[in-house]
Amino acid sequence: MRYLFLSICMFISVLSTSAQDSLNYKIDIAVSNYEQDTLIVGYYFGDRQLVKDTIIKDDESMFSFAGTDTLQSGMYLILMKPSNEFVQFLVPKDDLRFSINMNASVLSDIQFEGSEINTQFYEYLDFLSDRRFLSDSLNYQIENADSLGIDVAPIKKQIEFMNSEVAMYQSQTVADHPNSLLSQLIKSSFAIDLPEFEGTKEEITLSKYLYYRDHYFDHIDLTDPANQYMPYLHSRVDYYINKLIPQHPDSINVAIDDLLDKVSVAPNTYKFYLSNFLSKYGNSRVVGMDAVFVHLVENYYSKGKAPWADEKSIKKMASSARRIKPTLIGKIGADLQLYTEDSTAIKLSEIECDFMVLMFWAPKCGHCTKAMPYAVDFNAKYKDKGVKFISICTKHQDKYPSCWTAVKEKGMESFLNLGDQHHKSRFKTKYNVDKTPKIFIMDSDRKILIKDVGAQQLDRIMEQLLEKDRQKGKME
Repeated sequence: MRYLFLSICMFISVLSTSAQDSLNYKIDIAVSNYEQDTLIVGYYFGDRQLVKDTIIKDDESMFSFAGTDTLQSGMYLILMKPSNEFVQFLVPKDDLRFSINMNASVLSDIQFEGSEINTQFYEYLDFLSDRRFLSDSLNYQIENADSLGIDVAPIKKQIEFMNSEVAMYQSQTVADHPNSLLSQLIKSSFAIDLPEFEGTKEEITLSKYLYYRDHYFDHIDLTDPANQYMPYLHSRVDYYINKLIPQHPDSINVAIDDLLDKVSVAPNTYKFYLSNFLSKYGNSRVVGMDAVFVHLVENYYSKGKAPWADEKSIKKMASSARRIKPTLIGKIGADLQLYTEDSTAIKLSEIECDFMVLMFWAPKCGHCTKAMPYAVDFNAKYKDKGVKFISICTKHQDKYPSCWTAVKEKGMESFLNLGDQHHKSRFKTKYNVDKTPKIFIMDSDRKILIKDVGAQQLDRIMEQLLEKDRQKGKME
């Protein structure tokens, strides 16, 4: 029996060792002054903070964050309940087994065993905290120098010295550990050093902008998958796309293509941003940004560059892109043959005007009813200024007669009112009339200048278009 007992103990020991060895990561966490029996481990992913695991205290009052799955390198969080206070720690790809000792009452009281990078990380945070406290004190003295009766010159020198200290600390850390997550975190805050440029003031400003734009990601390795799991990447990408790049679809498309090309070797980063851009521009209410959606569908999803998307979804996207594409700003609007109330045929191409406003509407559309007074006032103001306002009723077949009744009820007689009883012109398809009212403004060549604006915006927009024409005439 004694031998049997020893054999069982040895067998259990082997099983335990085998289970430990099969783990891909194991991070033990001890938390003093914490009465709860659970901790939440979270992680950064783009602009989100997601839950990775909920871990339960064991019989030895320890928490173990462990698993056989792949743990992505990046920054993680330990969240305590019910306060929702948290601490952060780094997980490099070659440092997946270590322990954390922390104090729930004093979050800065944290130690790591077996993880040099996290020890360095918190030394860096302590260093910054000390300097930030000193900086706040010095800035307070400068702001209140008159009332305090002090000279600000020596204080400014202190601040300059302190800033150089921080820069030196950061540079030394990066030099000593060039490829570590901590160095990547530090480098993400580095400013872009601009060279000296020559030329006029405007030329210098433009050169600085172009250089800054082209070197914006110099301190971030976009090919490293870990950056997707760090807290800085998304804010940098967001600023780049939404602030640094001119908000024109063509410019945005070029910038997105360049960014996606750089992150293509980091699959999760690539998937996140391609999906994120598709959702953003597919649902954008900014006029003209549907061109970015069309670009993404045609050049990525329809070309097999989004392997996670199923065939049904891709077909739906492609169909939507095909409907939108002919009506993108800058495209020539389709010619239509429509009819007046007395069945006189009129082609849009036969109408001479400097600007053509098309409004697709429906008799019982509530939004159309609210928009019509603005449209009537607009037409009265601009009908003698080279602007032709054309209303196109979207009803056909047996509901077609209601168009003409509504024209009179809504006071639309001053418009050129048209319709197509049998929808032979297929205007709903050609102009992607998915809602009413839907408004387009086109120039004399029928190039679409703007679309999907409210009737109350027409006056302001037309003033801008006419002013642009006046300025163009002066230049010529």
